[in-house]
Amino acid sequence: MDELLQWLIQNPDVIAQLVGAAGTIGAALIVGVAGTFITRRFQKERDLQDRESQWRSHAVELSRLELERKLGLLELDRELGKLSADYERPQQSILDFLACYRDLQELGEKSPRELYQDIQRDRIRPPASGESAKVVEGSGVSMGVPEAVRPTTADQHTAS
Repeated sequence: MDELLQWLIQNPDVIAQLVGAAGTIGAALIVGVAGTFITRRFQKERDLQDRESQWRSHAVELSRLELERKLGLLELDRELGKLSADYERPQQSILDFLACYRDLQELGEKSPRELYQDIQRDRIRPPASGESAKVVEGSGVSMGVPEAVRPTTADQHTAS
């Protein structure tokens, strides 16, 4: 070991080369770590934009399906002659879109179970007096429908 130190002292150009190599390795490590941190930050931003793009496309599709369902119910009520003068127009599709988009954003932060429980607890109101629950076949969705629009028992048997 002493011989190595003596030899290094006698050859200062070797020491300079070793210091230069160590500096290059140190600089590469610093650049690599800094690059990783910067890349992670931009990757998170891009992932968030991709997720939001998917949320928008899913919300549009869910809103389209909801509109088709509402129009189908409206057409059924027209055919049955159950529409009254005080019948409320279906909710505007933009409101459905915003509700779906909000739910999808929350799904990014909550589990599906937690989101379902929140929707059941906070956003679904029971039918008011004078309304009954009308279950849309196959969807598991119940809607409050004014009695003037609600089909009678005889209508339900003829529709089946």
